[in-house]
Amino acid sequence: MAVGLVSTGVQFPDSTIQTTAASASALVLVNSQSLSGASSYTITTGFSSTYDDYFFILTVTPSVSGTDINARLRKGTTVLSSNYDDKGAYAFGGSLVILGSYSNFIPMINSTAGGQSASVYGYLINVNSTAASAQSLFMNSLTVGPGSFADYVLIGGSNASAGAVTGIHFYISAGSFTGTFKLYGVAK
Repeated sequence: MAVGLVSTGVQFPDSTIQTTAASASALVLVNSQSLSGASSYTITTGFSSTYDDYFFILTVTPSVSGTDINARLRKGTTVLSSNYDDKGAYAFGGSLVILGSYSNFIPMINSTAGGQSASVYGYLINVNSTAASAQSLFMNSLTVGPGSFADYVLIGGSNASAGAVTGIHFYISAGSFTGTFKLYGVAK
C-alpha cells in the first residue's frame, strides 16, 4: 500500500494514520536587511530565546579584490575577538585546501574578486546555551569569479567563551562591501 489521504489524515504503508499536520513553517524570517558600503556589520535584530537555532544567508559584493570576509559571534554586548576553534576546507581550481585553525575569527569567504558577488549560508546552533563552546556555526560559501572559477568553502567553528549568542558580526579584510542578509529562526 502506498502513502495516501484518508478522511482522518495521512495513512502510511504500515496502516498508521497521522492526524496532525507538520509545522506550517520550519524557518521563520526574523531579520532581513540591506548592507551598504561598510567594512563591517553587527547583526543583533532577530536573536532571542524564541529560537535555539538559526539559518542565515549573506550575499555580498566587495569593493576590493582579494579580500576575505570573516565572522565573529556576539555574546552579551561584546563581539568576541578570541577563543575561536574552527576547521574548514575549500575547493579552488580543482584543488582541495585544508584551512588552518583561526583563534580570533571564523573565516567565511576566501579571496573574493572586487565587484563579484559571493554568497554564504549557514547555521548557528544552540545559541541560547550559556555553557562555553556550546554554540556552533556551520557554513558554506560560494564565490564565482572572472573566468568562471568557483571557490567553495566549508567551515565549522565555535567560541570557547561562556554566554548565549546575541548576534553575529561580519567584516571584510580590506575595503567595504554591499549586499543582503537574511536570518531565519528554526522552529522548535
